[in-house]
Amino acid sequence: MSTATATACTVQHEVPSDERHPVVINLATGDAENPERVMLAMFAAESALASNKRTLLFVSLEAVLLMLPGGLEGQVPCEGCPSLDKLFRQLVRAGIEIYVCPMCLRARHIDPESLVEPAVPAGTAQMMKWIGDRDATVFSY
Repeated sequence: MSTATATACTVQHEVPSDERHPVVINLATGDAENPERVMLAMFAAESALASNKRTLLFVSLEAVLLMLPGGLEGQVPCEGCPSLDKLFRQLVRAGIEIYVCPMCLRARHIDPESLVEPAVPAGTAQMMKWIGDRDATVFSY
């Protein structure tokens, strides 16, 4: 692993001590690729939060574009489906934690300071700290 990669993946964020079962939703699909997949990832996160699970949305690849201002605005995946921005607001109100892959941001020339709240740049090393020594349930979209 190169020094640049190791540095990008060790962004320090406080990891809360929490006994709830950790659930990680890995979202790598952007809305232009498959908006229904994005919606399903948000449904999975919403269900985990509603079940009192400690929930992390890990955003990578093209999905990092969704974490920019306006990235979800007006996106309705299918007829009769809720808009992605509405689902996102619900997740934020419910306490979702969001890590965005810093290498993916860098590859797309995105300033990490431009991410919407509560998204923060944090890589896989930080995700592993977030999980801790517990088993985690992982969904990947």
